[in-house]
Amino acid sequence: MTWDHSAVTCLILSVLSPASAPVSPSAVSLDLDIMSTIPHTDLMQLLTSFLLMFLVADGPENTLLTISPSKHEHVKGSDVQMFCSAVSSPDASFQWFVNGNPLPDTGPELRLMNVQTNQSGNYSCQTFNSKTLRYQTSQPLALSVIGELTFKWKQELLQ
Repeated sequence: MTWDHSAVTCLILSVLSPASAPVSPSAVSLDLDIMSTIPHTDLMQLLTSFLLMFLVADGPENTLLTISPSKHEHVKGSDVQMFCSAVSSPDASFQWFVNGNPLPDTGPELRLMNVQTNQSGNYSCQTFNSKTLRYQTSQPLALSVIGELTFKWKQELLQ
């Protein structure tokens, strides 16, 4: 099968170009002599890889932040976990924030062990897709850490 390498090159460049700037064969600046040496199967693999890499990339969308245990207040000294998720292809990377300030933690899970009252605040996570170059930030989630409960309060809560 014979391929018009100029047409394939224009197809690739057209996908990369904005819709308002179509690519014509006369605008192709690649060395077509070099492209004509690429075997048909390699050219098809290159085109398929290109299409999968750039056309299938999507997201992130629906960035969601959840907390466990899911309560309004957490007792000082308890352990809290937050989870961030998003729909993204390829998988998103994660950055955590408290009161708008970045935390050193990355990844879909944030573990706060032996939490203290000074860790109270509004937590959020930001997702990033390395192919679409898009970010999305979750809605903030308020973490309220209260001092240790007295024995009397513990009894009242358990009843």
